[in-house]
Amino acid sequence: MLRAELISPPSWFNRLSALTRPGGKLSTDFVFAALSQVLGRGSLILASILVANFMTVESFSTFTYFNLTIAMIATFSTLGLGVAASRIFAESTVGLDEGKRCEARSVLFLAALSALVAVCALHAMPDTWLVGSVQLSRPVLYASVMAITVNNVLLGAMSGRGEFGLMALAASAGLVVLFSGVAAAVHFGSVDFAIWSVLLSMTVQIVIFSTRLVPLLRAKNGSDSSQMSLRLAAGVMRIAGPMFLTSLVVGTVFWFLGRSLMGGENGVAEFSKYAVGLQWFSFILLVPSITTRVFFPRIVQASVRDSDEKRKLVIMNAGANFLVAAVLGAIAMAFGDVLLSLYGNDDVTDVQVFRLFVLAAIVAAPVNGLGNAIIARDPGPRRWLLLQVGWALVALLGALHFSATGTAASMAGALLLAYLCLVPSSLVVLKQLKLL
Repeated sequence: MLRAELISPPSWFNRLSALTRPGGKLSTDFVFAALSQVLGRGSLILASILVANFMTVESFSTFTYFNLTIAMIATFSTLGLGVAASRIFAESTVGLDEGKRCEARSVLFLAALSALVAVCALHAMPDTWLVGSVQLSRPVLYASVMAITVNNVLLGAMSGRGEFGLMALAASAGLVVLFSGVAAAVHFGSVDFAIWSVLLSMTVQIVIFSTRLVPLLRAKNGSDSSQMSLRLAAGVMRIAGPMFLTSLVVGTVFWFLGRSLMGGENGVAEFSKYAVGLQWFSFILLVPSITTRVFFPRIVQASVRDSDEKRKLVIMNAGANFLVAAVLGAIAMAFGDVLLSLYGNDDVTDVQVFRLFVLAAIVAAPVNGLGNAIIARDPGPRRWLLLQVGWALVALLGALHFSATGTAASMAGALLLAYLCLVPSSLVVLKQLKLL
């Protein structure tokens, strides 16, 4: 009895957690998903602003470098396992037998293993490569890399389970921990408190997610909870592998297009215009990405049941994404001059580039939903990787075709052309997979 009391969550947590149970309406899940995104991303931005305003430039540089470093490493260490977790845990809501529990535990095991490999790789790096002149504690850096990797995968798992309320709760708790650490850093004049608070914030979120996942994944009927096989690992990587490669392809294209501007005439100014346009491209696609996160577990569940509802969900997701992006895009284009004036420097902005990126965002808006629908069932992840490779080739060939001008507008045009090709290609693949 004593042991049960020690491992059970406190009563106040159970009462609060009852408000965040999965299976709510689309509108409710969207609100919770948006709240978790805003709290998660916004808290780190606000923390950086506080450090910049109340601490030294060196402290701000150290804090920013630390966050950029762990975020970059997590891109590789996560290995696409976040998407795999989202799909596998969404499938588990349809029927959670012992086989599905083993598969879900395998995702978390691979996440921990990947984080450990990343830490070993970091340990082998000399200080001149890893931290340079920045004063960072290696143990804290290692622990943070492990925490962010595991936390990213758990976020995928919770999203797949439809636990958006709990995600918002965890993000709120993380925000409190982070701001407490920043306040201590300002008070004591040491940025180390802010850095430790980032690690503690992620740890708190992992603990909160574990209170839901540990009972869910505990072996039943005397089964071996440590069961792990190459077959299960291969099944997980069949989803995670293509998604990891997809992330590399997409990231490389955006980097290459921007980097190619730097070598041209007036390269710095053109790159600045490209960067500003890309910011608004990402901003317009923020709401569609949240919508897609809410729809994805429902599409996976409908695919597992082989229900006709999946077609309706795919159309609703793509349509909602396009509608939201079109409205935001129309507003952005109407007030483009005003929005660009906020940057205070005409040399780093260009209204034509801005409008091309906005138009590209409107065209790209359905892609996120269509892509998640494709990866909802096999062999979808591999098909989506091939589609993204095709998108990359079109974007790169378009950039080479327009490279004579060497302007940000030409790169924005190349992206627009690539998305105009990707949307109908995605629809064809969805037809083949009988999701439309």
